[in-house]
Amino acid sequence: MKKNRQINKPLSIFVKEHVVCSVTGEISDVLEKSNILSTILDAYELSPDSDNYVFSWHIVDSYLAQRLKEHEEVVFKWGQNYYWGRTDFGQAIEIDNVIREIAKEDGVT
Repeated sequence: MKKNRQINKPLSIFVKEHVVCSVTGEISDVLEKSNILSTILDAYELSPDSDNYVFSWHIVDSYLAQRLKEHEEVVFKWGQNYYWGRTDFGQAIEIDNVIREIAKEDGVT
């Protein structure tokens, strides 16, 4: 018997509406080569040795970018895109505490 997923359907829809895609592989090299990554990490006081380090990058819409900033998440705009530096690892985005908090504040169940 399969276990029921812990992801609420409206929450997964919220994520699909606001998280465009994962771009970790594509952007990591660009950020490192352009020195943008070190500037971002310094601004947020993050390092590979800390508990709060960016493990993946996602393009998000402007609404979620603003909401993530309000929750002191790593977010920056480059070109026409907003990038979220996700510090959680190994779980669905719907399970991230910050996403759940934002969704709850927005009335998503």
